[in-house]
Amino acid sequence: MVALRERRFPAALESFPRDLERLSDPGDRLQLRLLWGNALLRSGQARQARDLYFDLYREVRQHRNRPEWRAIGFKALFNAGLATKDLGETGTAIQFYRAVLAGNGLRQPAEEMQIRNLLGSLHTRRGELEPAKEQLDQALALALQYGESLLEGDIRLNLAVHAYTTGQPVEATGHLERSRHLAGQDSERLLRVDINMGTLLAELDRPDQAWIFFDKAQDMARRHGLARYLPKILVKQACLRRTENLNLEARRLATEALELSRQLEIRDDWLQETCQDILQLPEERGPDDFELMEALITQHGIVAVSEAMRAILHDVQALAPSDLPVLVLGETGTGKELVARALHESGPRRAAPFMPVNCPAIPETLFESTLFGHVRGAFTGADQDRKGLVELAGEGSIFLDEIGDLPLSIQPKLLRFLESGEFQRMGSGQIHFSNARIIAATNRDLGELIAQRQFREDLIMRISAFRLDLPPLRERREDVYFIASSLLEKLNRQHGQAKSFATGAIQALNLYAFPGNVRELRNAVLRGFQIAQREIEARDLGLPQVAVRPAEDGAENLHEEWLDSLLGRIKNDASINLEDALQQLEQRLIRQVLEFRQGDRDRTAEDLGLSARALKYKLAKYGIRSRKGRNLSEDDPPMDPGRTA
Repeated sequence: MVALRERRFPAALESFPRDLERLSDPGDRLQLRLLWGNALLRSGQARQARDLYFDLYREVRQHRNRPEWRAIGFKALFNAGLATKDLGETGTAIQFYRAVLAGNGLRQPAEEMQIRNLLGSLHTRRGELEPAKEQLDQALALALQYGESLLEGDIRLNLAVHAYTTGQPVEATGHLERSRHLAGQDSERLLRVDINMGTLLAELDRPDQAWIFFDKAQDMARRHGLARYLPKILVKQACLRRTENLNLEARRLATEALELSRQLEIRDDWLQETCQDILQLPEERGPDDFELMEALITQHGIVAVSEAMRAILHDVQALAPSDLPVLVLGETGTGKELVARALHESGPRRAAPFMPVNCPAIPETLFESTLFGHVRGAFTGADQDRKGLVELAGEGSIFLDEIGDLPLSIQPKLLRFLESGEFQRMGSGQIHFSNARIIAATNRDLGELIAQRQFREDLIMRISAFRLDLPPLRERREDVYFIASSLLEKLNRQHGQAKSFATGAIQALNLYAFPGNVRELRNAVLRGFQIAQREIEARDLGLPQVAVRPAEDGAENLHEEWLDSLLGRIKNDASINLEDALQQLEQRLIRQVLEFRQGDRDRTAEDLGLSARALKYKLAKYGIRSRKGRNLSEDDPPMDPGRTA
């Protein structure tokens, strides 16, 4: 039972058959089987859980002379309804809940509220709006009568869904705002409010605001171990992308939602059908679908155009299924926590919590308690037992950021945990076990720390079973523009803006060395976004001035001799590089149209069938600078991506 309380469901499921054999009392055996079903349901095995609940309910029904078992029987029937709902069989689940209500087996008003709320939700999902409203109104009346504020918040969520389904957006918004207020600090309830608010805004044709709520919900689901909500969130985001004609990103989100729903054994007809519809969208992209390119090169929030970062993501995928610890090395601001999250989310632990720990921020006297927990009386102020992060993480991951600052006093205990999974709460001799995975990171020279006797060599050997060395931003220049563009896109969505980078800003970003790495790049983009009215210029970024060679006057036309020379090489049995040739052609064509339009980028983009954003990227790629009324020179050299001030 300890394993069940600690949410170690695989360990609990292994122990149930042995525990059942030890019990002789029939009532205790029934109670244990009920807990067994709960462990199956919480571990995502809804079908097996439902079968167990059915058997339990039928056995109780056969012993009507044992009224003390009646509550167990109704609880089994209630949970069978939950399992059936998770399997997507809403009609059957409704029958279960109605049977529970009709059986008069409920002992508390809160139980009736929960069932009526679930009934209302299921009827709404099936389009049966009148019985849905009847059940939800009765549930709300009971919640107000008995002062059940948390249940009231849940009921108002379903009332909001019902209201916007029946075309009453103002009433729906009122219910959602009241539900958010009642949720307090409850992560799951706040997440559900965000999902419903995003859904409502999407229905009201406000996609940018809807995306913000879905984005918040997804982040909360990943941070607080609420993975069962992720498939629904991802599908709703995919639907938004579909309305924006971003088909490739919509397909990616739908694919991820289907994969997660399969892993979590979630059967939802709406989810399955919507994903299949989205996956039928055409795969091809237009010549200017630059946003799709960004979606394809970004995984887990990590931009990976450069070979160095592609290699890192390849290693992440390879290491994710392992239980061994990983050490992430890199300069400050290179994205070590992002890589740690990618390791967590790419493997089987994605449904469990990810617990980040900033080692330098925790006083040495509190570190042991923070990591392993404590019992009442362990130290002054310890007025109750408290679990540590290794217990709270369960089957998840603990990220020890800047492990080089880990106190020496805690290092032997961390080493023991890494070797055996065993730990003791501070002030207690009882042995506990956790299957949490340790991912560590540092920007310090651990060899030097060993030499200075600030770090144990055996601990370093243990935490660095696998090592990932993140390159600084100056060694992955190809990623700079895409990182900046992704950040700007996110800011635009959050604030309902449509700001973009001017060509000079793109050049400044590509030429600057960024000693502070991605963190410094993010700050520059944030500064530019706050200062610029619409187009972000180089001066808005606040970067040190970089040397940019000015464009020279004069221009060349697109000569037929250039094409003739290529064909001549082929006739003389010499090969050509088609990709290089096409890039040369594209560069010459852009220059000629820009010259014809006297540097007017908007008219040039229109002539070439490009968006302003795509043209700006190509101008930066080829080092072409333009200004209205000025001519261009094809002798203007391309920018040097490694050049700094």
